[in-house]
Amino acid sequence: MKKTEEEIMSTWKSEYDSVLVSIRCLTYNHAPYIKETIDSFLVQETNFPFEIVIHDDASTDGTEEIIREYEKQYPHIIVARYEEENQFSKGNTIKIRYEIDEKLRGKYVAWCEGDDCWNDENKLQRQFDFMESHPEYSLCYHPVLYVSEDGKIIGNDSRFREECDVTTNQVIAKGGLFCASCSLFMKKDDFIDWPKFRELSDIGDYPLQIHLALKGKVRYLNTIMGKYRIAIAGSWTATTNGSKEKLLIHFNCEKKWLSELNKYTDGKYIEEIKWHIVDYIFDTLIPAGVYSKRKAWSLWRKLTNNKEKFILAIRILSSNVRKFIKLHFPSLLDKYKKIRFGV
Repeated sequence: MKKTEEEIMSTWKSEYDSVLVSIRCLTYNHAPYIKETIDSFLVQETNFPFEIVIHDDASTDGTEEIIREYEKQYPHIIVARYEEENQFSKGNTIKIRYEIDEKLRGKYVAWCEGDDCWNDENKLQRQFDFMESHPEYSLCYHPVLYVSEDGKIIGNDSRFREECDVTTNQVIAKGGLFCASCSLFMKKDDFIDWPKFRELSDIGDYPLQIHLALKGKVRYLNTIMGKYRIAIAGSWTATTNGSKEKLLIHFNCEKKWLSELNKYTDGKYIEEIKWHIVDYIFDTLIPAGVYSKRKAWSLWRKLTNNKEKFILAIRILSSNVRKFIKLHFPSLLDKYKKIRFGV
């Protein structure tokens, strides 16, 4: 049952006289999902004040109208900003950074975009409690369910069997989906710090995760507390992966900011950077017809860590086997999903 603003605020302890967590939600044409997203924020059980900061980038499908209705009902919790022209299409992320992010009032930031949501009412309290009692950490995150455009659960991203620390090496090598964006909970001061490699990127979550891992320790909380929609129509992933030209532009941009990251870290993570680039080529660019297999394997041979070379080769080969099964024996893949994910 949806709670009123008074009911939500009644559980906030009196000693907390200011916002402690800012929920940051960027949205564009998310009308089919935005209600579920905002509702998943409003059901959070916390003993501290939080704000919901929503930035609508000139939606044209009714998203803005939905947000305005919520804003009327929760005027002390929801802070919404509406663009008259789409800023992302103009490459104007600086506007968002200075007009939205630096005005967040919380000590911490919880990230969730308008097509994703949370599925645990204690998510914010759990992450807040951990970060408050472990100041040496800059980020904590958790596994999520992968959800299709129509809401069907198609898997999850559970990567560890128990709660654990995650290294900077892992964050860099594994790429942006290693930590789902709707699971990120971080210190605001770290979030609004923008080294050059973040500024050069055309995406937000992957360089942010690396930046946070460089600023402090990272904790994986082994409880599924969110739902992440995979490649819905109009999303950055769907739009980019559907165009060879856009994929190549993104790849060149990624090489540029990763090169800057290598300078920023004095070459400490060069192997992880190369590992990620080769992995991305095999996983995304070759299937899209943007990169040749011969050229990709020549890059693989240049990796110097034999253990990582072996792991990557096995992952690539298993991915090829999985794609073959999906194409020729889809029923076997469905049976595997039912056993592995219970769906």
